[in-house]
Amino acid sequence: MPASGDRFVLWAMSDAHVGSDLIKGDGRRSLGEAIEQSEGPNGFDWDVAVNLGDFSGNQGSPDDEEGEEVVRQYGALKKHRREQVYDLVGNHDASGPDETQQWWFKKWLDPTGDSTEFSGVDAAKRPFAVEGTWERYSFEAGNLLFLMMGDRNDGGPPVGRDIDGGYP
Repeated sequence: MPASGDRFVLWAMSDAHVGSDLIKGDGRRSLGEAIEQSEGPNGFDWDVAVNLGDFSGNQGSPDDEEGEEVVRQYGALKKHRREQVYDLVGNHDASGPDETQQWWFKKWLDPTGDSTEFSGVDAAKRPFAVEGTWERYSFEAGNLLFLMMGDRNDGGPPVGRDIDGGYP
């Protein structure tokens, strides 16, 4: 594909299910491989990406090990900075009923740059500043306004869903 030039190129992606893909997908690095393909010889020159949730594929709460793996796979970025990817919480990224509200997403994906030591996201290095909070924020790129509104699942599963599965 040609270089973007005076065009604005957005890459939209979601549902990497990083931890479960490693286990069930024979070691598939779903996020890392997508990044490598986008930046590879047959890739495309994107300006920013929006990653729209479900970093975890877990049917329970994600853990630090999976968060570290998400950060490791974001390390596949070679032509772009981590801050060029704007993340949104998905239902599989939810914390459990006895856990701090959305701790995992805030720690490891961190769209506002509050947990840089874990996420590697430095808000000052974003090409377009984020305004708002981790679960709902916006950024402007030229004449485009992006409204990022996450899928919140606070307080654990709805009645009956934890027994039957399908949560988060």
